[in-house]
Amino acid sequence: MLVEGRKYKRRTVFGASWVRAELTPASAGGPMPLYLPESASTSLPSLVAFPVLALCQIIPREDPTEILDEALLTSALARVIRSR
Repeated sequence: MLVEGRKYKRRTVFGASWVRAELTPASAGGPMPLYLPESASTSLPSLVAFPVLALCQIIPREDPTEILDEALLTSALARVIRSR
């Protein structure tokens, strides 16, 4: 219901308002905080999880509630569509 209503987590960090998501690398490891520009919130699919390619900058965390010491600041995001 929250995804349908586009009620995403938002944070004001790095001098702007961002949509906070989590990116779990396909290779291994746990989820990393991923910050998307606020303008991306209207373009995201109404899915809880989906594969993406992301062009990100690795930056030190600015939000004290984050567990990891680094976060990903997104410059570009593309949804991966696989044919069956």
